[in-house]
Amino acid sequence: MDISSIINNTSSTPKSTNDDKKALFTAIDAANLNRVRAVLREICGESTEAFRLASEKIGGVNGGVDGDTTGTKRKAQNRYETCIQCEQEYDVLGNCEGKCVWHDGRTEPDFDNDFWADHDDDCHGIIDSEEYPEGYVWDCCQKRGDEVGCMVGRHRTGGEGMKRYRRC
Repeated sequence: MDISSIINNTSSTPKSTNDDKKALFTAIDAANLNRVRAVLREICGESTEAFRLASEKIGGVNGGVDGDTTGTKRKAQNRYETCIQCEQEYDVLGNCEGKCVWHDGRTEPDFDNDFWADHDDDCHGIIDSEEYPEGYVWDCCQKRGDEVGCMVGRHRTGGEGMKRYRRC
């Protein structure tokens, strides 16, 4: 049985049950990332419908703004990127002004408030921003280390070829 017959439900086997789905989802969650990628590539290679769905959900983005094409071929870009400012994954097609919130600075221990008053390196270990962000302040805005960013704008990647994908 191939993937097309499964998707088109043309096989003689009954539709999957909730137990089947649960078992598959559990197997997906437990699978190695490389295995999941290989299986997804195989499924997309065997089924045009699966290829279409995958392209829609995670596929590459070609061309210009809102499908504008200039007659020149452009290399496909990833549909989802990780922002270098906020470090969050975002959809390049929905990258509007105001979607990214970040701090444009570094955190420093906040010794002016009482958070670190009882801290003893020998007893508590080193002061750690990952574990205790509320004991830090951002040098860009003086907000506590666990507060939302002071800068607002568009998401950015390291490659900055994003403007042609703007749809907002």
